[in-house]
Amino acid sequence: MNTLLKCLFLTFVIATFGCNVQKNAMMDAQKYADSGLYQEAFNKYLSIYQESNSTDAHIALASVAQTMSNKNFSEAQILAGRGNYESAIEALNKAEAFVFENQWLGVAMPFYAESLRSECKSNIAAQYYAKADEAARNDRYSDAKMYLEKVFRNQPNHEEAKYLQRVLGFLPTYKKGLKAMELGLYRDAFLYFDVVANKDADFGDVLNLLKECKDKASFTLSYLTVPSQMAPAALEQAISTSVKQEILACKNPFVKLVSREQLDVIISEQQNAMSASFDQNKIVEAGKLLGAEFIIVGEVISFSNHQPEPQVVNKMGFLGKTRLARKVQYQEVFVDNSFSIIYRYHLMDAETGEVVAAENIPFNYKNELHYAQYSGDASNLYPIDPSETGDVFQDLIYPSEQGKRVLDDLLTAPRIRLSEAEQITMFLEFIGHEIADKVNEFALTK
Repeated sequence: MNTLLKCLFLTFVIATFGCNVQKNAMMDAQKYADSGLYQEAFNKYLSIYQESNSTDAHIALASVAQTMSNKNFSEAQILAGRGNYESAIEALNKAEAFVFENQWLGVAMPFYAESLRSECKSNIAAQYYAKADEAARNDRYSDAKMYLEKVFRNQPNHEEAKYLQRVLGFLPTYKKGLKAMELGLYRDAFLYFDVVANKDADFGDVLNLLKECKDKASFTLSYLTVPSQMAPAALEQAISTSVKQEILACKNPFVKLVSREQLDVIISEQQNAMSASFDQNKIVEAGKLLGAEFIIVGEVISFSNHQPEPQVVNKMGFLGKTRLARKVQYQEVFVDNSFSIIYRYHLMDAETGEVVAAENIPFNYKNELHYAQYSGDASNLYPIDPSETGDVFQDLIYPSEQGKRVLDDLLTAPRIRLSEAEQITMFLEFIGHEIADKVNEFALTK
């Protein structure tokens, strides 16, 4: 009996002591909370709850946690109010992490949390956009791109930043164009501005600058044919047309081709009192009258056109290897066509008469063909050697296989023959390209 009483008493003492210890711990935690030491209070209440599963500790813990959460979000608000938006974002991240970790306590985020984050990101984007714009204006393009990355990190759909990013793709080229203009390099400037205009025709005054550079870098050009006694007049006219068409086809922005028809009028007036060849003074005079700054003077100085009919020789052969095979006729065809011309051009300054470029350009086409043709199946056709005459041959295998191989080669030899018109067309394309290339080369150096 005494033993039982002792056990009950001991249990009572322990329970009473435990209650006193927990009560004292709760009081200590409350003191922390009252003093604003919320982290210490949180840790104390959490320890009590983990040891005793106390409802009071749980309630107190949840209250302190909510207070701590409110305090965290309040700090983010204060930082944002001071303009420290990136620090405010960091504070928001910390506050939201705390809420997530303590969801089991029912901790809730304030209603303004999301709008505060959005506002901070918008302001951060604005700050970095201003830095990007300033860097771009001062030719610090790498810095500008770095700042724009930070803009998009915070506000992916920032329209002004998107435009600036696009501008950075051609702004260095635009600045190069301005520099080239300062140095009087109008062709270079035009090419720079043309790149910019193709990407954004509305950018700044690029179209006006493009036009100004083109006007200052361009020159007028006309083509003049010097009559030749060697080539047909129709061919000279065709050369003139081809050269003009090829120059126009190049679409060189610096070359303004003067009307051929206007030039013809002037030339025809002068030809009445001139020989077949124009002298330099007359050429300069023609250019001045027409308003051309430069003139291409073209002349055929050598011309040969050999277009005989193909020579056809009838030959005899056997459709088989023996003399008993049927004798048939086939043809050997010889073609020897040629077209050659030497065209001389001078590129002259119409103001001074100075020859700035000149060259003799040869063109040669030769078409030599030798082939055989047979109207039937020639797979078993053998040639007859003219030296093998008389009746001395028996029913033997007909001569060597070499003759057959030679004939087979002739039967399969190329027989494409360009007509005279096709040869002339080939020449006209060639000379047109050549002169257009010379003009373009000159335009780059003028």
